[in-house]
Amino acid sequence: MKNILKTAIFAFFLISLGSCTNDKEPVAVLNGFELSNVSESAPPSVLLATNASQPFIDLEWEVDYGVPTGNTGTTGLTYKFIVTDKDNPEAFVKSEVPFTRKDSTLTVDQINVFLNGLSTFKCSPMNIEIRVESTLGNVPGNQQIQISTPVALTVTGYTTTPKELAFVKDLESPANAPKIKSSAYNKLDDFQGYMYLEAGNYKFYQPDDCGSFEG
Repeated sequence: MKNILKTAIFAFFLISLGSCTNDKEPVAVLNGFELSNVSESAPPSVLLATNASQPFIDLEWEVDYGVPTGNTGTTGLTYKFIVTDKDNPEAFVKSEVPFTRKDSTLTVDQINVFLNGLSTFKCSPMNIEIRVESTLGNVPGNQQIQISTPVALTVTGYTTTPKELAFVKDLESPANAPKIKSSAYNKLDDFQGYMYLEAGNYKFYQPDDCGSFEG
């Protein structure tokens, strides 16, 4: 009778051990992240401040961590955009506020803000790549991060630097002359500045769309 009891206890222990062994938490893995341009028409190649609120590009993505994100003991997935200068990959800018949608429409103003945030920004055609960064979990050091495939575009942005006028004495360079500045890039009626003027003839000079007086 004692032997039967010992055998039954041993068998129960093995069953319990097997049950615990098979009851592991699912482990997230990086299985891929596909970003797609689903715009019905091609994004505009030249951005205009007058079209700031209009849609620029429609994006959708699918990210796979190998587990249902609701069963990982986390708060789920969050996303951020990354825009990179394709010709200078070290120049990139990332959106500051994370979001939870798996699709997004970027407006002309939003993509232009990204462009102006690049250290290599110029008011001429730029080859850029748009990516989405996905983060699973909210505990630093215990998060899984994936970067999507890129969507590549060539686009010309507009500067958001406040407008300037140079007050130039004859025979002097506009680039080195005193400047008066407006309050914003789209304001042309509130220029202000203070300067010491010598006797002579002066002219106002306006820079190009990117703020350069080289021309």
